[in-house]
Amino acid sequence: MNIPKINLSNNTPYSIDRIEIAKLFALLGQLERRLQGKEIDIYFVDDEEMRKLNKRYLGRDSATDILTFPNSFSEAPGLGELVIDLETIKKKGLKEEQLELTKLFIHGLLHLLGYDHINTKERKKMTTQEKELLAKVKLREQQDG
Repeated sequence: MNIPKINLSNNTPYSIDRIEIAKLFALLGQLERRLQGKEIDIYFVDDEEMRKLNKRYLGRDSATDILTFPNSFSEAPGLGELVIDLETIKKKGLKEEQLELTKLFIHGLLHLLGYDHINTKERKKMTTQEKELLAKVKLREQQDG
């Protein structure tokens, strides 16, 4: 199988588990065929950087947990970029940071695959797909663990 290739960049003082992220993306590649053989760039940033990006690209002067930038070239191997605010996740004090990251990865990947939540119909479709993928990830992790 041709698993997704991920390029990680961590521009925060927080540590990330690159092995767990790679495992998750390999699993997502098994579950979602459209990810196979694709390349995804992931950038972890802090609140300040995320606020700047959100303002620059979406006109919103606030931090958000994730931004996605799909690749506009259909022939390119890269699906696009995920920018994740790791500081926001850490501030939430989540006991299950990995679960939160998994949810954000799934949400961002679905955006890169063309899903959106700009209206009720699209939101419902995307939310259903998110829940299905998350349930499959959890099931697979239970079977492997």
